[in-house]
Amino acid sequence: MKKGHDFIKNSQVRDNPSGDFKRMYRHISKGSWAFANQDDGWQVSDCTAEGLKACLMLSLMPPEIVGKKLEERMFDAVNILLSLQSENGGLPCWEPVKSKKWWEVSFFGY
Repeated sequence: MKKGHDFIKNSQVRDNPSGDFKRMYRHISKGSWAFANQDDGWQVSDCTAEGLKACLMLSLMPPEIVGKKLEERMFDAVNILLSLQSENGGLPCWEPVKSKKWWEVSFFGY
């Protein structure tokens, strides 16, 4: 169980992209899980939700079995999921919706 928990810990993205990432049209990624590993740095809402769920389940077990709990890092995961949530309550795969409503109506409404 400790090795599995360590894998989950090591797979979580620990920092936001370097530099002025908002100017590069990137979103925060600290606390997320990516498809591949944390070096990838592109957060995925589904992977983050599953990683958070695994951490929550492991946090119910004694630390002697699974190791140290990830309380602050679970907070970061919740933070990124809430930051990705769109106005209608849905979650995009990678980035928050950035297009205008008229764009969606014009091209995706048919």
